[in-house]
Amino acid sequence: MDLLRSGPVDLSRAMVRDVLEAIHKYDGTVPFALAVGVLEMCKAQLIEDAAAEDEDD
Repeated sequence: MDLLRSGPVDLSRAMVRDVLEAIHKYDGTVPFALAVGVLEMCKAQLIEDAAAEDEDD
């Protein structure tokens, strides 16, 4: 599937699949709370990066 030609729903599903695959890579080795915390850290970093890009414009 060419993600650049896909609609936003297909792209969203692919991104979710990739993130979940990365999280599930550590099944059985990290507690659930740590996995959720890592997702929150990623979210915070994305927001920070977007804000920095806005400042550069």
